[in-house]
Amino acid sequence: DWYHGLALETEENDISIEFNGDNAEDLAAMLSNALDASMNLGDAKEELEATVKELEATCTTDAEKVEAVYYWIQDHIRYIAFEDGIMGFKPEPAALVLQKRFGDCKGMANLAKAMLTQMGVDARLTWIGTNHLGPAFNYDFPSLANDNHMICTVYLDGKEYFVDPTEKWIGLGDCADRIQGRKAMVEDGETFKLVQVPQLGADRNVFDVQRSVSFDQNTMRATVDCRMAGEEKVDMFRSYADPGSGQVPIEDLARYVEGRSKDLRIRVGDQELHTIDNRADDLNFSYDIEYTNFVAEASDELFFPLDWDEEFKYFDLDEDRETAYDLRFALNRKYTTRFEIPAGYQIGFVPEPLHIDGLFFSIDIEAQVEGNTLVYTKQIRFENGMIPAANIPTWNAAVEQLQNTYSQYASLKRS
Repeated sequence: DWYHGLALETEENDISIEFNGDNAEDLAAMLSNALDASMNLGDAKEELEATVKELEATCTTDAEKVEAVYYWIQDHIRYIAFEDGIMGFKPEPAALVLQKRFGDCKGMANLAKAMLTQMGVDARLTWIGTNHLGPAFNYDFPSLANDNHMICTVYLDGKEYFVDPTEKWIGLGDCADRIQGRKAMVEDGETFKLVQVPQLGADRNVFDVQRSVSFDQNTMRATVDCRMAGEEKVDMFRSYADPGSGQVPIEDLARYVEGRSKDLRIRVGDQELHTIDNRADDLNFSYDIEYTNFVAEASDELFFPLDWDEEFKYFDLDEDRETAYDLRFALNRKYTTRFEIPAGYQIGFVPEPLHIDGLFFSIDIEAQVEGNTLVYTKQIRFENGMIPAANIPTWNAAVEQLQNTYSQYASLKRS
């Protein structure tokens, strides 16, 4: 049998906690004791009630109430971690978090629960361990190290929603990669229940770029349509969105997709700003671009790159590495480029297809002629966002094949 002990005490909060348990029930009892002193709304109760009333007035359904609270906390409460003694386990009172406009994960989850409970929504505090703790675990071995995060679980219309107020720009029903597939301990009256957050995988994190290209001497002109979802979308908003207005300059988005090459000229059209209207939606945007000095002419033949993104071209890893390489989240990068073959030309050369299934990743690259169009497609997927240390040699071999494919130009010759 394993014995786990912890005693924490603070005079200021007038609370002490002792954990001498050997099962999940004992762990839940200890954590619940920390919650008991955090439910008092305190002097700021009136402000919380007024905020709830204001938000509720804009809602007609319970789902809208959850979205209103979730997004309001994302926009108005700043995440600041504070874990001094018992504060590593005891959430701050919800009204205090509201009054200060900042809190840690426990305080923000507690605020979400308090606001939703006042609206009549079933919301419960939830302890969870993120993927920063390593491989997913269960509670067969109870420990205070099992959990490093707190969220709020909402039960609505027979469905379970995992609400993490520390995440920004994320929609209701979505889950950050760091908590996917993880076991969680949800308060359930005087006891608890264990649940598992769904594993959404690479299909959630779509980065899809569609280009339609025409030739004009040594210049290529393209109309580009982009779609980003999941972590790709959230990363983009965190990097470029104005925190107040939720607007992103489309030229910044285009530069993110295309890189910083000096041989690019971007036109964004009449709509210069993208506004985040619904966080649950994917990020979609379009622009026009000119790629200058991308086409070389020799004799009666035009040479041009099929791929100027060249992802992972120089991403070989040290084969003596003893730990996995973390890409931060599962990846699903897709590119489709349609080159319009100019009048008087025909295909001269296209590289051979490249298909690699590396178990933890896959690479598919191919160029095919469809009528008067050369269609280039590329998809790179990492199902769990990791390159295991044991598989680094396999990955490095794939990088070498990628480099060979990227180095080959296609050509058009006069017919």
